[in-house]
Amino acid sequence: MKSFFKKELFLWQAILIFIGITSLLLLAGFYYTNQTKLANSNPVSKVDQEMLKLEKQVTKNTNNPEVYVKLGSIFYSKGALKEAKTSYAKALTLDKNNLAALYHLSIIFKEEKDYETSLKYVKRLLKIHAKHAPAKFILAQVYIDMEKYSDSEKVLLDIAETYSTDADYYYYLGFVSEKLDKENIALQSYEKALSFDPDFWKAKLGVKRLNQ
Repeated sequence: MKSFFKKELFLWQAILIFIGITSLLLLAGFYYTNQTKLANSNPVSKVDQEMLKLEKQVTKNTNNPEVYVKLGSIFYSKGALKEAKTSYAKALTLDKNNLAALYHLSIIFKEEKDYETSLKYVKRLLKIHAKHAPAKFILAQVYIDMEKYSDSEKVLLDIAETYSTDADYYYYLGFVSEKLDKENIALQSYEKALSFDPDFWKAKLGVKRLNQ
């Protein structure tokens, strides 16, 4: 009799274990399916993938300034300006003459309206590479923001050949010329900007003001 109950008990234990394992497998399958759907509906962006790669590179090679420059560019593209500045600053600690880091820091500080700091970085860059046209273009824009229109005009005229087909360049030249009461040059510059970009509304406004 005892032997019969032992066999019966063993049978029920086996059934319960089987049910338990089956339930766990079903739950695992359900979880995996949902996680897969979630992952597919929220794929990792190319920017995030690139950032993950760079973070691995940073841990492997902490003395490569170019890794920090790339990391800064990705942070900047995501709007994380604080992190971008930290990355570019780190690049400069490893290479004080890193042009890309200096250039991007000047842009970020300009966007944050910290014009003095922006000026510091762009002038530092130009001491290293005096003919760096993009840096001069940023310098001219910083001078405009600081209402130093004569200084901006000098820089813009210096890079005229490089930006001879750039609508933004001619808009800024027009704006500066207008501020300096050089209306003919301003009007010609605005019109030149519109010849490259007919929808440039700021240039359109400039032409409208000067034709009133």
